[in-house]
Amino acid sequence: MSFTYRPPKADVLKKRADGDYGDTRADIIDSGIPLWKPGEGQHRIRILPATWEGAEYYGYPIDVHYGVGDDGDRFVCPRQFGDTCAICAARFAAFDEGDREYAKTLFPTRRVLYWIIDRDAANPQPLLWVAPATKIDREIAAQAFDDTTGELLLIDNPDSGYDVVFSKSGQGIATQWTGVKIARRPSPIHTDPAVQSRILEYIAEHPLPSCVVRPDPDAVARAFGTQARSAAQGGEEVAAPQDDIDDDIPF
Repeated sequence: MSFTYRPPKADVLKKRADGDYGDTRADIIDSGIPLWKPGEGQHRIRILPATWEGAEYYGYPIDVHYGVGDDGDRFVCPRQFGDTCAICAARFAAFDEGDREYAKTLFPTRRVLYWIIDRDAANPQPLLWVAPATKIDREIAAQAFDDTTGELLLIDNPDSGYDVVFSKSGQGIATQWTGVKIARRPSPIHTDPAVQSRILEYIAEHPLPSCVVRPDPDAVARAFGTQARSAAQGGEEVAAPQDDIDDDIPF
């Protein structure tokens, strides 16, 4: 069996709980990966553990640029892979020029990937959820500490973890995520050890970082090239800089 349990780190979850760092489409995730898109109402899920080297907890954060160019394309930020991102380069340039309003329009959106089991599904199988960072990841991290002892609850432990319950209402920017809480009693991923083993094998063979589509930086630049600064300001069109990005810029 190739699965090795990597427990989450308490300091990482504390940062998530403090907000230290919003629905998605399949084109930022490999097409063969089964996605979970929660509808309205209450949901009960089991978050599955991390299966990739260097994982600090069960979630894998990504930054996504939405609404790029005239076609409204979306890309995982190329900087996620160490590549140059034309959109971020333009954002940093706008910041340096004092154009903070335009710079704000170029921020990527933080998402967090989880492998989960939908407890309400008839046949449990691993599903990838691209979750909101603040409303879900932060809240789950905050709930993952015992409110009496402060002890970290290993919610993703395969044999003695905890389900997560929450409710969703509304659509789009009006979406509300409420009632995030951790189940009171620990439980295994599945009562049948063979089923649990198959689930763990699957996520071990499909670690979350490998599920993310790596965009071609040139394709991102071409798409972004149709998104003139004049569209946001009514000013002269400005080409996106292609230089390397300075990570120390305070964005």
